[in-house]
Amino acid sequence: MAALLAGVGVVLASCSQPAGWYAPPTASATTGSQTAGTPQGEGAAVAPAVGRAESADRLPRVALSGIVGAPEMRVRLLKGVREARVGAIGGSGGQGEGGGVYAAALGGPGAVSGRAPTRLSGPVVVRLRGQAWEVTDATGLVGRFPVGEGLRLAATPEQARRWNAVPAQGSRQGPRVSVNGKAYAGVLELAARTEIDATAFDVLEQVGVEEYLKGVVLAELPRGWPVAAYQAQAVAARSYALHERWRSRRLGERFDVESDVGDQAYGGSAAGGPASDAVDQTAGVVLTWRGAVLRAYYSSTSGGRPASAQDTWQTGPGYEYNLSGPIQAQARPEYGQTSPHFRWTVTRTRGDLTSRLRHWGRRNSDTLAGLTGIERVTVSEKNAAGRPTKYLVVQPGGQSYTIGAESLRWACNLDGAGARPLATGDRLRSGDMEWTITGEAVTIRGRGFGHGVGLDQWATKELGERGKGWQEILSLFYPGARIERAY
Repeated sequence: MAALLAGVGVVLASCSQPAGWYAPPTASATTGSQTAGTPQGEGAAVAPAVGRAESADRLPRVALSGIVGAPEMRVRLLKGVREARVGAIGGSGGQGEGGGVYAAALGGPGAVSGRAPTRLSGPVVVRLRGQAWEVTDATGLVGRFPVGEGLRLAATPEQARRWNAVPAQGSRQGPRVSVNGKAYAGVLELAARTEIDATAFDVLEQVGVEEYLKGVVLAELPRGWPVAAYQAQAVAARSYALHERWRSRRLGERFDVESDVGDQAYGGSAAGGPASDAVDQTAGVVLTWRGAVLRAYYSSTSGGRPASAQDTWQTGPGYEYNLSGPIQAQARPEYGQTSPHFRWTVTRTRGDLTSRLRHWGRRNSDTLAGLTGIERVTVSEKNAAGRPTKYLVVQPGGQSYTIGAESLRWACNLDGAGARPLATGDRLRSGDMEWTITGEAVTIRGRGFGHGVGLDQWATKELGERGKGWQEILSLFYPGARIERAY
Protein backbone atom coordinates (compact mmCIF):
# COMPACT_ATOMS: atom_id res chain seq x y z
CA MET A 1 0.00 0.00 0.00
CA ALA A 2 1.41 3.37 -0.98
CA ALA A 3 1.28 6.12 1.62
CA LEU A 4 -0.47 9.31 0.57
CA LEU A 5 0.70 12.84 1.15
CA ALA A 6 -2.12 15.16 2.14
CA GLY A 7 -2.22 18.39 0.17
CA VAL A 8 0.25 17.26 -2.49
CA GLY A 9 -0.50 15.76 -5.92
CA VAL A 10 -2.37 12.91 -4.23
CA VAL A 11 -1.70 10.13 -6.71
CA LEU A 12 -2.46 6.60 -5.59
CA ALA A 13 -0.12 3.64 -6.23
CA SER A 14 0.23 2.94 -9.93
CA CYS A 15 -1.11 -0.07 -11.81
CA SER A 16 -1.55 -1.23 -15.39
CA GLN A 17 -3.49 1.17 -17.60
CA PRO A 18 -5.43 -0.57 -20.37
CA ALA A 19 -5.60 1.29 -23.66
CA GLY A 20 -8.89 2.84 -24.72
CA TRP A 21 -9.88 3.37 -21.11
CA TYR A 22 -12.63 5.86 -21.81
CA ALA A 23 -14.93 7.32 -24.44
CA PRO A 24 -18.31 9.08 -24.31
CA PRO A 25 -21.25 6.64 -24.40
CA THR A 26 -22.60 6.24 -27.92
CA ALA A 27 -25.32 3.64 -27.37
CA SER A 28 -28.55 3.99 -25.40
CA ALA A 29 -27.58 1.15 -23.06
CA THR A 30 -28.42 1.00 -19.37
CA THR A 31 -26.26 0.07 -16.41
CA GLY A 32 -27.84 -3.36 -16.09
CA SER A 33 -26.17 -5.20 -13.23
CA GLN A 34 -23.36 -2.68 -12.76
CA THR A 35 -24.19 -2.06 -9.14
CA ALA A 36 -22.02 0.13 -6.96
CA GLY A 37 -22.67 -1.48 -3.61
CA THR A 38 -24.82 -3.47 -1.23
CA PRO A 39 -26.31 -2.47 2.16
CA GLN A 40 -24.69 -4.16 5.12
CA GLY A 41 -25.56 -5.60 8.52
CA GLU A 42 -24.61 -4.55 12.03
CA GLY A 43 -21.37 -2.71 12.75
CA ALA A 44 -18.94 -2.60 15.67
CA ALA A 45 -16.66 -0.26 17.60
CA VAL A 46 -15.95 3.31 16.51
CA ALA A 47 -12.36 4.21 15.67
CA PRO A 48 -10.88 7.64 16.50
CA ALA A 49 -11.83 10.43 14.11
CA VAL A 50 -9.39 11.19 11.33
CA GLY A 51 -7.45 14.39 11.92
CA ARG A 52 -7.61 17.48 9.73
CA ALA A 53 -4.24 16.55 8.20
CA GLU A 54 -6.41 14.74 5.68
CA SER A 55 -8.72 17.71 5.18
CA ALA A 56 -10.45 17.84 1.81
CA ASP A 57 -9.76 21.58 1.71
CA ARG A 58 -6.08 20.92 0.96
CA LEU A 59 -6.64 18.69 -2.04
CA PRO A 60 -5.98 19.90 -5.62
CA ARG A 61 -8.95 20.77 -7.81
CA VAL A 62 -10.01 19.15 -11.05
CA ALA A 63 -12.38 20.67 -13.61
CA LEU A 64 -15.13 18.22 -14.54
CA SER A 65 -17.31 18.89 -17.56
CA GLY A 66 -20.73 20.30 -16.64
CA ILE A 67 -20.01 20.67 -12.92
CA VAL A 68 -19.73 24.10 -11.34
CA GLY A 69 -20.32 23.83 -7.61
CA ALA A 70 -22.18 20.95 -6.00
CA PRO A 71 -24.62 19.67 -8.65
CA GLU A 72 -28.05 18.13 -8.21
CA MET A 73 -28.90 14.45 -8.59
CA ARG A 74 -32.08 12.98 -10.05
CA VAL A 75 -32.87 9.84 -8.03
CA ARG A 76 -35.59 7.39 -8.99
CA LEU A 77 -37.31 6.47 -5.73
CA LEU A 78 -40.19 4.37 -7.08
CA LYS A 79 -40.72 2.86 -10.52
CA GLY A 80 -43.88 1.79 -12.28
CA VAL A 81 -46.16 2.38 -9.27
CA ARG A 82 -49.90 3.11 -9.44
CA GLU A 83 -50.13 5.10 -6.22
CA ALA A 84 -47.88 7.10 -3.90
CA ARG A 85 -48.45 8.84 -0.56
CA VAL A 86 -46.66 12.17 -0.30
CA GLY A 87 -46.48 14.33 2.81
CA ALA A 88 -44.54 17.22 4.31
CA ILE A 89 -42.42 16.77 7.42
CA GLY A 90 -40.92 19.49 9.62
CA GLY A 91 -41.39 23.24 9.41
CA SER A 92 -44.86 24.47 10.39
CA GLY A 93 -46.25 20.97 9.89
CA GLY A 94 -44.37 19.49 12.84
CA GLN A 95 -42.78 16.07 12.63
CA GLY A 96 -45.76 14.24 11.12
CA GLU A 97 -46.77 14.19 7.47
CA GLY A 98 -49.54 16.74 7.91
CA GLY A 99 -47.79 19.82 6.57
CA GLY A 100 -48.64 21.57 3.36
CA VAL A 101 -47.70 19.83 0.12
CA TYR A 102 -47.25 22.15 -2.87
CA ALA A 103 -48.05 20.82 -6.34
CA ALA A 104 -47.19 22.26 -9.75
CA ALA A 105 -47.68 20.73 -13.20
CA LEU A 106 -44.64 20.60 -15.45
CA GLY A 107 -45.33 22.31 -18.75
CA GLY A 108 -42.23 20.92 -20.50
CA PRO A 109 -38.91 19.28 -19.70
CA GLY A 110 -37.58 21.06 -16.63
CA ALA A 111 -40.24 23.79 -16.80
CA VAL A 112 -43.24 24.60 -14.61
CA SER A 113 -46.59 25.78 -15.93
CA GLY A 114 -47.39 29.45 -15.34
CA ARG A 115 -49.82 28.76 -12.51
CA ALA A 116 -48.82 29.32 -8.89
CA PRO A 117 -48.21 26.08 -6.95
CA THR A 118 -51.33 24.61 -5.32
CA ARG A 119 -51.21 24.00 -1.58
CA LEU A 120 -52.73 20.72 -0.42
CA SER A 121 -53.19 19.34 3.08
CA GLY A 122 -50.81 16.47 3.54
CA PRO A 123 -50.43 13.63 3.29
CA VAL A 124 -51.81 13.35 -0.22
CA VAL A 125 -52.40 10.26 -2.34
CA VAL A 126 -51.40 10.57 -5.98
CA ARG A 127 -52.74 8.45 -8.85
CA LEU A 128 -52.60 8.75 -12.62
CA ARG A 129 -56.03 8.72 -14.21
CA GLY A 130 -56.35 9.15 -17.96
CA GLN A 131 -54.84 12.49 -18.92
CA ALA A 132 -54.64 13.88 -15.39
CA TRP A 133 -52.78 13.47 -12.12
CA GLU A 134 -55.39 12.86 -9.44
CA VAL A 135 -54.29 14.15 -6.03
CA THR A 136 -56.46 13.42 -2.99
CA ASP A 137 -55.48 15.42 0.09
CA ALA A 138 -55.97 14.66 3.78
CA THR A 139 -59.39 16.34 3.83
CA GLY A 140 -60.71 14.25 0.96
CA LEU A 141 -60.52 17.01 -1.64
CA VAL A 142 -59.43 15.86 -5.08
CA GLY A 143 -57.26 18.01 -7.32
CA ARG A 144 -56.47 17.25 -10.94
CA PHE A 145 -53.42 18.40 -12.87
CA PRO A 146 -52.70 17.84 -16.57
CA VAL A 147 -50.25 15.02 -17.26
CA GLY A 148 -47.98 17.21 -19.43
CA GLU A 149 -44.34 16.38 -18.69
CA GLY A 150 -45.03 15.45 -15.08
CA LEU A 151 -46.06 16.75 -11.67
CA ARG A 152 -43.82 18.48 -9.12
CA LEU A 153 -44.47 18.02 -5.39
CA ALA A 154 -42.49 19.90 -2.74
CA ALA A 155 -42.54 20.99 0.89
CA THR A 156 -42.35 24.73 0.07
CA PRO A 157 -43.87 26.84 -2.72
CA GLU A 158 -40.40 28.05 -3.74
CA GLN A 159 -39.22 24.51 -4.41
CA ALA A 160 -42.39 23.66 -6.31
CA ARG A 161 -42.07 26.77 -8.49
CA ARG A 162 -38.54 26.28 -9.77
CA TRP A 163 -36.99 23.09 -11.12
CA ASN A 164 -33.53 24.04 -9.96
CA ALA A 165 -34.63 24.91 -6.41
CA VAL A 166 -32.36 22.33 -4.80
CA PRO A 167 -32.46 22.56 -0.99
CA ALA A 168 -29.33 23.99 0.61
CA GLN A 169 -27.07 21.98 2.89
CA GLY A 170 -28.57 21.41 6.31
CA SER A 171 -32.11 21.47 4.86
CA ARG A 172 -32.98 18.33 6.80
CA GLN A 173 -33.80 20.72 9.65
CA GLY A 174 -36.45 22.47 7.53
CA PRO A 175 -39.55 21.21 5.72
CA ARG A 176 -39.04 17.99 3.78
CA VAL A 177 -41.26 15.92 1.58
CA SER A 178 -42.00 12.30 2.37
CA VAL A 179 -42.85 9.38 0.11
CA ASN A 180 -44.72 6.48 1.68
CA GLY A 181 -43.53 7.64 5.09
CA LYS A 182 -39.83 8.17 4.29
CA ALA A 183 -38.45 11.73 4.37
CA TYR A 184 -36.45 13.32 1.54
CA ALA A 185 -34.61 16.64 1.44
CA GLY A 186 -35.29 17.37 -2.22
CA VAL A 187 -38.26 17.97 -4.48
CA LEU A 188 -40.33 15.28 -6.20
CA GLU A 189 -41.26 14.80 -9.81
CA LEU A 190 -43.83 12.27 -10.95
CA ALA A 191 -43.33 10.98 -14.50
CA ALA A 192 -45.88 8.90 -16.39
CA ARG A 193 -44.82 5.43 -17.59
CA THR A 194 -47.32 4.89 -20.39
CA GLU A 195 -45.16 2.15 -21.91
CA ILE A 196 -46.18 0.03 -18.87
CA ASP A 197 -49.82 1.10 -18.77
CA ALA A 198 -51.95 4.24 -18.51
CA THR A 199 -51.85 4.34 -14.69
CA ALA A 200 -48.15 3.64 -14.04
CA PHE A 201 -45.64 6.32 -13.04
CA ASP A 202 -42.20 6.85 -11.51
CA VAL A 203 -41.41 9.01 -8.49
CA LEU A 204 -38.13 10.91 -8.84
CA GLU A 205 -36.32 13.17 -6.39
CA GLN A 206 -34.10 16.08 -7.34
CA VAL A 207 -31.66 16.71 -4.50
CA GLY A 208 -28.24 18.26 -4.03
CA VAL A 209 -25.50 15.65 -4.40
CA GLU A 210 -24.11 16.18 -0.89
CA GLU A 211 -27.53 15.70 0.73
CA TYR A 212 -28.05 12.65 -1.47
CA LEU A 213 -24.71 11.19 -0.33
CA LYS A 214 -25.65 11.49 3.33
CA GLY A 215 -28.56 9.17 2.66
CA VAL A 216 -26.29 6.84 0.69
CA VAL A 217 -23.51 6.47 3.27
CA LEU A 218 -25.96 5.79 6.07
CA ALA A 219 -27.74 3.18 3.94
CA GLU A 220 -24.56 1.51 2.67
CA LEU A 221 -22.70 1.23 6.01
CA PRO A 222 -24.04 0.39 9.48
CA ARG A 223 -24.03 2.80 12.39
CA GLY A 224 -21.01 2.60 14.67
CA TRP A 225 -18.37 1.99 12.00
CA PRO A 226 -15.06 3.92 12.00
CA VAL A 227 -15.15 7.49 10.74
CA ALA A 228 -12.51 6.72 8.11
CA ALA A 229 -14.76 4.01 6.65
CA TYR A 230 -17.58 6.54 6.26
CA GLN A 231 -15.20 9.04 4.66
CA ALA A 232 -13.80 6.54 2.17
CA GLN A 233 -17.34 5.38 1.36
CA ALA A 234 -18.44 8.98 0.81
CA VAL A 235 -15.67 9.63 -1.74
CA ALA A 236 -16.34 6.37 -3.60
CA ALA A 237 -20.10 6.98 -3.64
CA ARG A 238 -19.65 10.58 -4.80
CA SER A 239 -17.38 9.45 -7.63
CA TYR A 240 -19.82 6.76 -8.75
CA ALA A 241 -22.78 9.17 -8.53
CA LEU A 242 -21.12 11.92 -10.57
CA HIS A 243 -19.95 9.45 -13.20
CA GLU A 244 -23.45 8.00 -13.54
CA ARG A 245 -24.93 11.52 -13.58
CA TRP A 246 -22.67 12.43 -16.50
CA ARG A 247 -23.43 9.18 -18.27
CA SER A 248 -27.22 9.32 -17.87
CA ARG A 249 -27.40 12.88 -19.18
CA ARG A 250 -25.31 12.01 -22.20
CA LEU A 251 -27.84 9.26 -22.91
CA GLY A 252 -30.84 11.56 -22.34
CA GLU A 253 -32.20 9.58 -19.39
CA ARG A 254 -34.95 11.04 -17.19
CA PHE A 255 -33.06 10.19 -13.98
CA ASP A 256 -29.44 9.72 -12.90
CA VAL A 257 -29.47 6.86 -10.38
CA GLU A 258 -31.77 4.31 -8.81
CA SER A 259 -32.35 4.48 -5.06
CA ASP A 260 -31.48 0.83 -4.49
CA VAL A 261 -28.47 -1.39 -5.14
CA GLY A 262 -29.13 -1.15 -8.87
CA ASP A 263 -26.85 1.86 -8.32
CA GLN A 264 -26.36 2.78 -4.65
CA ALA A 265 -28.56 2.16 -1.63
CA TYR A 266 -30.21 5.45 -0.61
CA GLY A 267 -32.18 5.96 2.58
CA GLY A 268 -33.49 9.48 2.02
CA SER A 269 -32.94 12.45 4.29
CA ALA A 270 -30.20 11.69 6.84
CA ALA A 271 -30.52 12.76 10.46
CA GLY A 272 -26.91 13.79 11.05
CA GLY A 273 -24.22 11.93 12.94
CA PRO A 274 -20.81 10.54 11.93
CA ALA A 275 -21.94 9.27 8.52
CA SER A 276 -23.36 12.66 7.55
CA ASP A 277 -20.32 14.42 8.99
CA ALA A 278 -18.07 12.25 6.81
CA VAL A 279 -19.85 13.56 3.72
CA ASP A 280 -19.31 17.15 4.89
CA GLN A 281 -15.65 16.46 5.69
CA THR A 282 -15.01 15.16 2.16
CA ALA A 283 -17.37 17.54 0.32
CA GLY A 284 -16.59 17.75 -3.38
CA VAL A 285 -13.81 15.13 -3.25
CA VAL A 286 -13.75 12.53 -6.03
CA LEU A 287 -11.50 9.86 -7.46
CA THR A 288 -10.26 10.66 -10.97
CA TRP A 289 -8.44 8.76 -13.68
CA ARG A 290 -6.75 10.53 -16.57
CA GLY A 291 -8.66 13.75 -15.94
CA ALA A 292 -12.18 12.30 -15.60
CA VAL A 293 -14.16 11.13 -12.59
CA LEU A 294 -13.70 7.43 -11.92
CA ARG A 295 -16.65 5.06 -11.83
CA ALA A 296 -15.71 3.93 -8.33
CA TYR A 297 -17.45 0.60 -7.86
CA TYR A 298 -17.62 -0.97 -4.41
CA SER A 299 -19.18 -4.01 -2.76
CA SER A 300 -19.69 -5.58 0.64
CA THR A 301 -16.89 -8.13 0.84
CA SER A 302 -14.29 -9.21 -1.70
CA GLY A 303 -13.28 -12.27 0.30
CA GLY A 304 -9.61 -11.31 -0.06
CA ARG A 305 -9.55 -11.60 -3.86
CA PRO A 306 -10.78 -8.53 -5.79
CA ALA A 307 -12.46 -8.69 -9.20
CA SER A 308 -11.76 -6.58 -12.30
CA ALA A 309 -14.41 -4.34 -13.83
CA GLN A 310 -13.35 -5.49 -17.30
CA ASP A 311 -14.13 -9.12 -16.37
CA THR A 312 -17.41 -8.25 -14.68
CA TRP A 313 -19.21 -5.86 -17.04
CA GLN A 314 -19.28 -4.76 -20.66
CA THR A 315 -16.30 -2.92 -22.13
CA GLY A 316 -17.55 -2.22 -25.66
CA PRO A 317 -18.73 1.13 -27.09
CA GLY A 318 -20.26 3.20 -24.31
CA TYR A 319 -18.69 1.04 -21.60
CA GLU A 320 -14.99 1.80 -22.05
CA TYR A 321 -14.87 3.20 -18.52
CA ASN A 322 -14.81 -0.41 -17.29
CA LEU A 323 -11.24 -0.61 -18.64
CA SER A 324 -10.02 2.09 -16.23
CA GLY A 325 -6.82 0.95 -14.49
CA PRO A 326 -7.83 1.62 -10.85
CA ILE A 327 -10.82 -0.75 -11.02
CA GLN A 328 -8.86 -3.77 -12.29
CA ALA A 329 -7.80 -6.53 -9.90
CA GLN A 330 -4.42 -6.64 -8.20
CA ALA A 331 -3.33 -8.96 -5.40
CA ARG A 332 -3.74 -7.42 -1.93
CA PRO A 333 -3.91 -8.57 1.70
CA GLU A 334 -7.05 -10.38 2.84
CA TYR A 335 -8.66 -7.56 4.78
CA GLY A 336 -12.30 -7.72 5.90
CA GLN A 337 -12.20 -11.15 7.52
CA THR A 338 -14.74 -10.06 10.16
CA SER A 339 -17.41 -9.91 7.47
CA PRO A 340 -20.14 -12.52 7.97
CA HIS A 341 -19.75 -13.27 4.26
CA PHE A 342 -15.95 -13.58 4.09
CA ARG A 343 -16.43 -17.33 3.63
CA TRP A 344 -19.76 -19.08 3.05
CA THR A 345 -21.20 -22.47 2.10
CA VAL A 346 -24.44 -23.22 0.27
CA THR A 347 -25.89 -26.65 -0.54
CA ARG A 348 -28.20 -26.98 -3.54
CA THR A 349 -29.35 -29.81 -5.84
CA ARG A 350 -28.20 -30.69 -9.34
CA GLY A 351 -31.72 -30.53 -10.68
CA ASP A 352 -32.41 -27.07 -9.28
CA LEU A 353 -29.11 -25.64 -10.54
CA THR A 354 -29.51 -27.24 -13.98
CA SER A 355 -32.97 -25.74 -14.34
CA ARG A 356 -31.83 -22.25 -13.38
CA LEU A 357 -28.75 -22.34 -15.62
CA ARG A 358 -30.86 -23.53 -18.54
CA HIS A 359 -33.43 -20.79 -17.88
CA TRP A 360 -30.63 -18.18 -17.76
CA GLY A 361 -29.35 -19.50 -21.09
CA ARG A 362 -32.76 -19.07 -22.71
CA ARG A 363 -33.17 -15.55 -21.36
CA ASN A 364 -29.72 -14.51 -22.55
CA SER A 365 -29.60 -16.43 -25.86
CA ASP A 366 -26.70 -18.45 -24.50
CA THR A 367 -25.76 -22.04 -25.34
CA LEU A 368 -26.51 -22.99 -21.71
CA ALA A 369 -30.12 -23.14 -22.86
CA GLY A 370 -29.26 -26.68 -24.01
CA LEU A 371 -27.78 -27.85 -20.68
CA THR A 372 -29.01 -31.38 -19.84
CA GLY A 373 -27.36 -31.76 -16.44
CA ILE A 374 -24.28 -30.92 -14.38
CA GLU A 375 -21.38 -33.34 -14.10
CA ARG A 376 -18.91 -30.82 -12.68
CA VAL A 377 -18.12 -27.10 -12.52
CA THR A 378 -14.48 -26.00 -12.59
CA VAL A 379 -12.54 -22.75 -12.83
CA SER A 380 -11.22 -22.10 -16.35
CA GLU A 381 -9.68 -18.61 -15.91
CA LYS A 382 -8.45 -16.44 -13.03
CA ASN A 383 -7.44 -12.79 -12.72
CA ALA A 384 -4.19 -11.31 -11.38
CA ALA A 385 -5.46 -11.66 -7.79
CA GLY A 386 -6.32 -15.33 -8.21
CA ARG A 387 -10.09 -14.77 -8.31
CA PRO A 388 -12.01 -16.91 -10.84
CA THR A 389 -13.28 -15.00 -13.87
CA LYS A 390 -14.67 -17.88 -15.93
CA TYR A 391 -16.02 -21.33 -15.21
CA LEU A 392 -16.52 -24.49 -17.23
CA VAL A 393 -19.89 -26.22 -16.71
CA VAL A 394 -19.59 -29.84 -17.90
CA GLN A 395 -22.71 -31.93 -18.49
CA PRO A 396 -22.95 -35.76 -18.58
CA GLY A 397 -21.38 -36.95 -21.82
CA GLY A 398 -18.61 -34.36 -21.71
CA GLN A 399 -20.11 -31.33 -23.48
CA SER A 400 -18.95 -28.15 -21.74
CA TYR A 401 -20.15 -24.56 -21.50
CA THR A 402 -18.08 -21.49 -20.56
CA ILE A 403 -19.68 -18.82 -18.39
CA GLY A 404 -18.36 -15.71 -16.63
CA ALA A 405 -18.08 -15.72 -12.84
CA GLU A 406 -20.76 -13.09 -12.18
CA SER A 407 -23.04 -14.60 -14.80
CA LEU A 408 -22.76 -17.97 -13.07
CA ARG A 409 -23.74 -16.40 -9.76
CA TRP A 410 -26.76 -14.62 -11.23
CA ALA A 411 -27.80 -17.67 -13.24
CA CYS A 412 -27.78 -19.90 -10.15
CA ASN A 413 -29.85 -17.31 -8.25
CA LEU A 414 -32.33 -16.72 -11.10
CA ASP A 415 -36.03 -17.14 -10.34
CA GLY A 416 -38.66 -18.02 -12.90
CA ALA A 417 -39.49 -20.90 -15.25
CA GLY A 418 -41.22 -22.73 -12.42
CA ALA A 419 -38.26 -22.56 -10.02
CA ARG A 420 -39.11 -21.77 -6.42
CA PRO A 421 -37.93 -18.40 -5.07
CA LEU A 422 -34.66 -18.87 -3.19
CA ALA A 423 -34.30 -18.15 0.49
CA THR A 424 -31.58 -15.62 1.29
CA GLY A 425 -29.34 -18.28 2.80
CA ASP A 426 -29.52 -20.40 -0.37
CA ARG A 427 -28.35 -17.69 -2.74
CA LEU A 428 -24.79 -17.58 -4.04
CA ARG A 429 -23.17 -14.46 -2.61
CA SER A 430 -20.36 -13.92 -5.13
CA GLY A 431 -18.73 -15.31 -8.25
CA ASP A 432 -15.70 -16.62 -6.32
CA MET A 433 -16.56 -20.24 -5.48
CA GLU A 434 -15.68 -23.93 -5.57
CA TRP A 435 -18.18 -26.67 -6.45
CA THR A 436 -18.27 -30.20 -5.02
CA ILE A 437 -20.89 -32.62 -6.37
CA THR A 438 -21.85 -35.78 -4.47
CA GLY A 439 -24.84 -37.61 -5.86
CA GLU A 440 -27.69 -35.10 -6.19
CA ALA A 441 -26.16 -32.68 -3.64
CA VAL A 442 -24.03 -29.75 -4.79
CA THR A 443 -21.92 -28.02 -2.12
CA ILE A 444 -20.70 -24.56 -3.11
CA ARG A 445 -18.04 -22.90 -0.96
CA GLY A 446 -17.51 -19.24 -1.71
CA ARG A 447 -15.66 -16.06 -0.80
CA GLY A 448 -17.17 -12.63 -0.28
CA PHE A 449 -20.46 -10.90 -1.02
CA GLY A 450 -21.07 -8.86 -4.18
CA HIS A 451 -19.14 -8.29 -7.38
CA GLY A 452 -15.81 -7.63 -5.61
CA VAL A 453 -14.71 -4.66 -7.77
CA GLY A 454 -13.15 -1.64 -6.07
CA LEU A 455 -13.67 -0.76 -2.43
CA ASP A 456 -14.41 -3.58 0.04
CA GLN A 457 -16.76 -2.15 2.67
CA TRP A 458 -15.93 -4.63 5.44
CA ALA A 459 -12.23 -4.10 4.79
CA THR A 460 -12.70 -0.35 5.32
CA LYS A 461 -14.10 -1.15 8.75
CA GLU A 462 -11.03 -3.21 9.63
CA LEU A 463 -8.59 -0.63 8.27
CA GLY A 464 -10.40 2.22 10.02
CA GLU A 465 -10.22 0.35 13.33
CA ARG A 466 -6.47 0.01 12.77
CA GLY A 467 -6.22 3.79 12.54
CA LYS A 468 -5.83 4.10 8.76
CA GLY A 469 -7.10 7.34 7.22
CA TRP A 470 -9.59 7.55 4.37
CA GLN A 471 -6.98 8.53 1.77
CA GLU A 472 -4.80 5.57 2.67
CA ILE A 473 -7.83 3.28 2.52
CA LEU A 474 -8.73 4.55 -0.95
CA SER A 475 -5.14 3.95 -2.08
CA LEU A 476 -5.60 0.25 -1.47
CA PHE A 477 -8.81 -0.13 -3.43
CA TYR A 478 -8.28 2.27 -6.36
CA PRO A 479 -4.52 2.12 -7.12
CA GLY A 480 -3.45 4.64 -9.73
CA ALA A 481 -6.39 6.99 -9.24
CA ARG A 482 -6.07 10.59 -8.03
CA ILE A 483 -7.95 12.14 -5.11
CA GLU A 484 -9.09 15.62 -6.14
CA ARG A 485 -11.77 18.20 -5.45
CA ALA A 486 -14.41 18.69 -8.14
CA TYR A 487 -16.00 21.69 -6.38
